[in-house]
Amino acid sequence: MAVVPPPPYWVPRQRLVEASRPHHILQGECVARREERMRKRINKWESSVKALKLATGAVLVVAAGILLIFSLVHLFGALRTNDAAAAFEAFISDVLLVVITLEIAKTLFTYVENEEMYLHSIMEAAFIAVLRQVILTEIHGLAWADTLGLAGLLLAMGFVYYRLFRKG
Repeated sequence: MAVVPPPPYWVPRQRLVEASRPHHILQGECVARREERMRKRINKWESSVKALKLATGAVLVVAAGILLIFSLVHLFGALRTNDAAAAFEAFISDVLLVVITLEIAKTLFTYVENEEMYLHSIMEAAFIAVLRQVILTEIHGLAWADTLGLAGLLLAMGFVYYRLFRKG
């Protein structure tokens, strides 16, 4: 490709701007082809992002199933050793973790379908996660400020959850 020397300094500014534009901008047919290529690339990109979201959701569902099976095996093993209270508490914790994982997977699937309507699923997962933390925390051993903090968090999340479903 030959090197084009710069235009002399007396060339009007408008001609300099036009000369600096790529040739495909000046030709309408080339612009249409370029826009079509860009649309195809964007569609491929969006399809690959959707596939990645769906694959992530599928992995979460499989992980939730494996965790549930593991927690059942652990529960039956603990029941044989007469440690039922701790085993049941661990089982409830694991089941709630499975529910949280499934809610996150549901959020991904909802987001793939409609990118605007996924806030409900996120709030459900967050609410279950906070409830799981409250269930696992032994309230009688906490300081009063921590207990009030958990209560305030539950009330705030309950209010937000109520407002979401009232509007939606």
